[in-house]
Amino acid sequence: MNLTVDGMVATGSWEERTSPTGYYNGAVYRGALQLLIDPSGGQMTGRWLGLGKRFQINSGDWTLRRETASLDRRTVKK
Repeated sequence: MNLTVDGMVATGSWEERTSPTGYYNGAVYRGALQLLIDPSGGQMTGRWLGLGKRFQINSGDWTLRRETASLDRRTVKK
């Protein structure tokens, strides 16, 4: 995921590489997303958009939550 932040909005792209032995046979999917950043900084919510297995346009909700309050380098890297 790559995001650019402008004020309280994060806009960017995502990529998913599926399991080579799973249903999607190692397919790579890409798309776009836009998220609103909660004023507390602990969560971003928004929508994603991408092409499906049969080239249909899919979209859905996406929420990213910070799981820890620590922002030291070791925790962020983890």
